[in-house]
Amino acid sequence: MIKNLIATLGFAALFTAYPSMAAAPKKGAANASAPACVKLATKYENFSKQLSMNKVDGGGDNAAVMTEAGLTLDLMRSNGCALPTDTPSDMRYIIKAYECSNTRKQALLAAMEGKPPVDVAPACNWSTWTPDI
Repeated sequence: MIKNLIATLGFAALFTAYPSMAAAPKKGAANASAPACVKLATKYENFSKQLSMNKVDGGGDNAAVMTEAGLTLDLMRSNGCALPTDTPSDMRYIIKAYECSNTRKQALLAAMEGKPPVDVAPACNWSTWTPDI
């Protein structure tokens, strides 16, 4: 009986010392317009763009991209932001990624041949990309 009393008091002391463990966090209303939420949503969407570029270029660490996407999703949730309805995809911006990659290759080739430089900024500016699928 004394063991049960000690266990009960220890358990109660644990939740008194750490109130966040005793109750589930309160969820606020979605705050999609807050600057932090806009920044996080843009960052989350950019993961699809990065995955598309990785697919086209044949490099990059997709595991690291997806890990960071998960952490960003957690931050969105904890800030009360509207959550995305889908996961990052390497196909969402694939055509834009090919256009960017081809423009970069043309710029490199032009530089090697001594031709006027090719402007890669428009094709590789992620803020102008729209989803292909």
